[in-house]
Amino acid sequence: MPCSWPGRMRRCGPLRARPRRSCTWPSVISMRWRGRGPPLFPLPGRPLRSIRVRILLAEADRRRGRTSTALACLKRLAKAGLPPAIRFRCELIAGLAAAPAEALSMVVGRHVAGSGLGALELLTPLAARDAKLLTASDPSVDHIVAIMHLCQTAEDELAVLKNVCSRVREQLHALGVAFFAAIPRGCDLLVEDGARIDRAIVVRALAAGASIAPHQVEDRLEAAAPVRYGGATIGALCARWAPGSMYDRSRAATVLTVAAAAAAPIVSAAGARRRCEVLPIAFDLRGITPAIGELRLAIERAAAAPFSVLVTGESGSGKELVARAIHRAGPRRERPFCTLNCAALPDDLIEAELFGHARGAFTGAIVDRAGVFEEAHGGTLFLDEVGELSPRAQAKVLRVLQEGELRRVGENTSRRVDVRIVSATNRDLSREVADGRFRLDLLYRLDVIRIAVPPLRDRREDITVLAEHLWQEATARIGSRAALGVATIAALSRYAWPGNVRELQNVLAALAVRSPKRGVVPPTALPAHFGVAQSPEAWRLDQARRIFEEQFVRAALVRSGGRRARAAAELGVTRQGLTKLMTRLGISDDRN
Repeated sequence: MPCSWPGRMRRCGPLRARPRRSCTWPSVISMRWRGRGPPLFPLPGRPLRSIRVRILLAEADRRRGRTSTALACLKRLAKAGLPPAIRFRCELIAGLAAAPAEALSMVVGRHVAGSGLGALELLTPLAARDAKLLTASDPSVDHIVAIMHLCQTAEDELAVLKNVCSRVREQLHALGVAFFAAIPRGCDLLVEDGARIDRAIVVRALAAGASIAPHQVEDRLEAAAPVRYGGATIGALCARWAPGSMYDRSRAATVLTVAAAAAAPIVSAAGARRRCEVLPIAFDLRGITPAIGELRLAIERAAAAPFSVLVTGESGSGKELVARAIHRAGPRRERPFCTLNCAALPDDLIEAELFGHARGAFTGAIVDRAGVFEEAHGGTLFLDEVGELSPRAQAKVLRVLQEGELRRVGENTSRRVDVRIVSATNRDLSREVADGRFRLDLLYRLDVIRIAVPPLRDRREDITVLAEHLWQEATARIGSRAALGVATIAALSRYAWPGNVRELQNVLAALAVRSPKRGVVPPTALPAHFGVAQSPEAWRLDQARRIFEEQFVRAALVRSGGRRARAAAELGVTRQGLTKLMTRLGISDDRN
């Protein structure tokens, strides 16, 4: 016996979906999806949700006066073979959109013109006890119109997305809402409003290209909707609620999906602008050699991955600059970047510096203090000279990296931290492990991605570029207008630079102070160990040997960090012999 749609739905009530290869409209409408974990529902796979969102957008376009857009959307829906009740709603909106404004106000009346979406209740058949909740809290078209107006204001893209997040958060009574942009092998935070959103749900939504319904994850409730534009998934809109919050899953999914669709062009523009901002970060790593080009490429690849990075290179080669470039080019750029010089930490303070302390934990601890791991939560922690950590400190750092949690000195409770580790060293950590001075398991944790910074002597073509840049910085700070002569730059390019870029910077700063404020600086103004008084062809054997010995000893002292005993062992002489050699060569300061 034939049965009308409303009568069928009243009798059927909520039924569980039966897996079948094909799905008819009556069976789809009678389905009620209940959680076995967070359900994924892409719009093509959830036809009713897709139609609901499209009807909402068509109604919003009609109210904004964009009748052609609304009619085009409804014509596409008419070809889908909709059930009678849903087709009636589409025809009603189409009739309202096509009617003249005067006739609409006279014949239809304000009540019909601004009618709600009662017929859309057919799209989500709930049990009788849930019907009132849907009718009272179903997202109105007015909210959608407001979101679409926000997306077309003449403001900065991030400001527009921030306003959309605030509006969605207000509608859903959420703790936080955020927009993310898709990047290779990850996601990038664009804007957020309220509490921080965990990136795991964003990665799931981007990977599946589907919405994720509100579900419980540890101590929070989360939901996400993908942002699609130009036939591709370019981002995600995510929301977070407090545990135990009262919410309607259908309403939350609809609001997120509609807001994501309305803001898709803005997310696309903001993502493109963000990528343009990241690429030029070529990152203060100035140079024209293939070595510096490979270094830039390694930084870009490491920044896109969430793993630990170990930066190796000689002292003064720019390891911290590389670490900052990785942070600025990665998805954590809006979060803190904290640095810690491991060589400057005494063993009795290492735990308090790393993990913080509670008030009264020891003498002098008059207030609670967070350690560098907590300060860098959500961002990047740069451990400089990590090879100088004591065995005790290595064990404590290893535990934090393994467990992802720490305990302040004087506290009994653990705190979870989310930190990306970038470490740097001028030592050969493999040799340190073989000698028993460094933990092998900690090396495995730190050395996931290794980036080697080439010394300055291996990229001599970059010395001219670096010298010009550093000279301009130095002269600008003291108000000088002097310029480097061609012969001076040539002399700088011939030098071995055992102290790398830091030594070049210090030499040029001292040269700017000693030189006149105007004119061209001659090569004779350089320090004596540059050997520029005569050309190399005019040097005698004893002069060349002295210059070579001085540069060789200076390089050993730089590699050893100024420790004469270690430098002497590297040179194959005793410590007393190294002291005599330094006196004969005129090397008085280990740092020079």
